Amino acid sequence: MLPTAPVQRRRDVSCRDRRGFTLVELVAALCLSGLVLLGAQALLSQLGESGERFAHEAADADARANGVRVLRSLVRHAETDLDSADRFTGDAVSARFTSSCLNAAGLLEPCHVRLVVGAVGDTATLTAVVSASDTLRLWTRRNMAALRYYDAGRREDPWLAEWPASIAVPAAIAIVLSTDTVVLRTGGRE
Repeated sequence: MLPTAPVQRRRDVSCRDRRGFTLVELVAALCLSGLVLLGAQALLSQLGESGERFAHEAADADARANGVRVLRSLVRHAETDLDSADRFTGDAVSARFTSSCLNAAGLLEPCHVRLVVGAVGDTATLTAVVSASDTLRLWTRRNMAALRYYDAGRREDPWLAEWPASIAVPAAIAIVLSTDTVVLRTGGRE
């Protein structure tokens, strides 16, 4: 017979012999987990605030763009009539005229418009009162503003500070700011 090698028995590893986590390791793991959660919460909070800020800025940009679009449409459709109530009139802070406005069905219908330049401190606001019921804030700028009217028939100084009640509509209305001037053509002349 062949000599046999001594059989080595493996030692059974019991639960007593396994190495576990120490209390220090467990506390360190909990602290790291807490820091990760705090960082994630701060990141999510910043993302939420950024999203709200972008949404607010987008809504403001839309409102400004829509205000300018409405203003251009109202001035472009300015018209007058022989009736004294429908004559165009204006001064440095307001203009009154008849225009065409969109109704609820999306159709143009005659409406009375009054543009008003208001100032609070160094901020000017242009509003439109449409048919004496709807007040629309068209824009707000950090400047002083005044209205001017272009008389195409005048050779010298065609920009007027006042437009007397007339059946004629000025060729353009300008909103003169301290840093810029916005010119809006009337009667579909864009």
